[in-house]
Amino acid sequence: MTDYIIEEHLKDEDGKLMSRLAELLGRASSILPGSATVWQSYAEYHNARGDKDKMLDCLLKMNRQLKVSGWNHDEEKFVHVARASVALCEAYLATNLSKHLASAKMHLRPIIKQAEDNFANHAEFHRLQELLQRVEQQHEALKSGS
Repeated sequence: MTDYIIEEHLKDEDGKLMSRLAELLGRASSILPGSATVWQSYAEYHNARGDKDKMLDCLLKMNRQLKVSGWNHDEEKFVHVARASVALCEAYLATNLSKHLASAKMHLRPIIKQAEDNFANHAEFHRLQELLQRVEQQHEALKSGS
C-alpha cells in the first residue's frame, strides 16, 4: 500500500502530498511505536525519498519490534523475523560500507544461533545463512581492498 502511495505521489510537483505522507507516517510511528508495519512503511518512504540512513534506521526498528518473546520457537514469528532481517541486511549490503556490513554480521549471527535448534531445515534459515556468507565475503573484500 505504501509503495503505491509513494510511487503515485512522487509525481507531486509541489511536494504537498509527500509532506503529508511524511507527517502521517511520523504520527503513526508516534502513536504505534511498536508496530513493525508502520516502521516498514516508513522505511519504504525514506527509501523512495533517497534517504538511506533513515531507511536503515526504520528497518532496524522494524526488526526490533518483530523479535518478541518466543520468535525462535514459533514458525510464523520466525519467518517474519527472518524476512525482516533479510530486508535490513540486503539494505546494509547495498551501501557497501564497512560499518554497515559489520552491523549486518552482528544482526544475523545471533538470529541464526537462536533459530538453529528449531528451524535449521527451514528455507528462511538457509536464506539467513547464505546472506551471512555474502555479508562476510563482501566485508572481507572491502577490508582487503578488492
